[in-house]
Amino acid sequence: MLKDTIKKLRTEQGLSQDELAERIHVVRQTVSKWERGTSVPDADSLVALARALGVSAAELLGESAMAEKEPNELAWETSLLDERITSESQRLDRLVRSLKWALVGAAVMAGEPVQPMAVVGS
Repeated sequence: MLKDTIKKLRTEQGLSQDELAERIHVVRQTVSKWERGTSVPDADSLVALARALGVSAAELLGESAMAEKEPNELAWETSLLDERITSESQRLDRLVRSLKWALVGAAVMAGEPVQPMAVVGS
């Protein structure tokens, strides 16, 4: 994970969070958040961080770890992500439909004329 890689490389090089932060022009708290995983560097900071730690941005993001995975393991992880995306998409569709019915109900209660609505995704 990115947070572990940042901390590992920083400590291997004997840098404090303050020293690393100074090199990449951020505050120490930012480095701390990256190492705790509560935030991630933006693109510019990622490039500066990689340079300061002497690695490529791809290595910092774990490219070598992906290359070591077996194709069937990557396929399995991809299928899990596909399932999650499908599930989230279905949840959002249900939410949109519920909101539309809530708006229709509110309009009826307010005595407003209800116009037919187009159904999203149909």
